[in-house]
Amino acid sequence: MAALRAMSYHSRQVTACFLVGRRLAGRLDAPNRINSHTVSLSSFRPWFVGPGAARFETTRQCDFVQVKHVFWNLFVNEALVLAIPLPSEAAIAQRIGPSYDAARTLNAVKMLAGAGDLAKPAIDLMHAIFKTAVVDAKTRELIILRTAKAVGCEYALRAGAAIAANTGLTAAEIGAAMGDAYAGALTPEYMLLCQVADGLSIGANLSDATMSALLARYDGETCRKLVLMVCWFNLVNRFENGCRIPFEPSDKLATMTSPQA
Repeated sequence: MAALRAMSYHSRQVTACFLVGRRLAGRLDAPNRINSHTVSLSSFRPWFVGPGAARFETTRQCDFVQVKHVFWNLFVNEALVLAIPLPSEAAIAQRIGPSYDAARTLNAVKMLAGAGDLAKPAIDLMHAIFKTAVVDAKTRELIILRTAKAVGCEYALRAGAAIAANTGLTAAEIGAAMGDAYAGALTPEYMLLCQVADGLSIGANLSDATMSALLARYDGETCRKLVLMVCWFNLVNRFENGCRIPFEPSDKLATMTSPQA
């Protein structure tokens, strides 16, 4: 455990998955039965420490997929990773109000809701960013993906890829936005927005070439809105990394087209 704690956040995740995979493999009869075989969660009880451990006090049976999800959410995010905890459900509900849906609200929004007197203005700006008509949902999600890639926010990349697909971005467009080379794989407008995201996220500035292209394509107000959007996504990505927000389960993201609360 001490050796795992000495690793970086994502190295711990990879190593932990390997270790638990070996533990599971030793308990399964054959590879072709992995999805139907049941294992007792009590056998994993010694692996867990911290807040999530209490949920393992009662032995119960579940299939491999359930074990995988429980392991990922509790073992990786609670046992191995030092992180700022999510606020209580009561605190989140009080801040967001009657529209709060615990099952659909992203962990990033929940964490924002726990920021005290900063929560309301932050969430209000988030709503404004996602409601503006300056770009459509597909373009917005492309900007989100490229910013997350430039910042190095794994949480936003994972959630963003699923949400982007739900808005209509193709697999090729998503791959290009998340990759190292997007030239030729995206429309000229999308490539320009990737350049804007890269410039502001990596160098905190725009080159003369990027600025000229931006001004040639959009009017002044649109340029200001686009720069503000990229800066907001930078803030959020750094907040997500700084808090070490736990990843979202895939079923929460299955139909989501916007991360706003």
